Amino acid sequence: MNKVSNKKQIPFQIKNIEILDINLNFPGQIVKEIKTYHYNLNIQHRINENNRLIFVDTSIEVLHQDKKTKMGFLKVTCVYFVENLLDFKSSGDNKLFDLPDNFVNTINTISISTTRGIMFSQFRGTYLHNAILPIIDPKGFKADNQPLPSSFPE
Repeated sequence: MNKVSNKKQIPFQIKNIEILDINLNFPGQIVKEIKTYHYNLNIQHRINENNRLIFVDTSIEVLHQDKKTKMGFLKVTCVYFVENLLDFKSSGDNKLFDLPDNFVNTINTISISTTRGIMFSQFRGTYLHNAILPIIDPKGFKADNQPLPSSFPE
């Protein structure tokens, strides 16, 4: 059980990890050793409030060093059970959640690191074997500071 403190303790645990999508785009010719890859990373949060679950979907697009040629794609979801999730429901709209930034950063960090490991495992033995996602500070992923919607179906 992990806890991240802000004003409230947030007991949580990882419940599941799933590969949602994986795609290798072979460029049609033997790929010479690429020294630099570029990555487009996207994080999306979904909440299932009845089961007190947060789904963190991490999508990574691997681009050639030319920054145009898409070479691969991986989408993973990490599912977290948050014991007191309902304590963070916004008061005005009962479909929104206002989670502390440090907690969101923690689950983003765990999700990105987990996806990095899956990426390495799935791309092993392919032309993307050396495409290792660099260390990323999740604080840069503050989208719009909007509360998270409860939009995940039962």
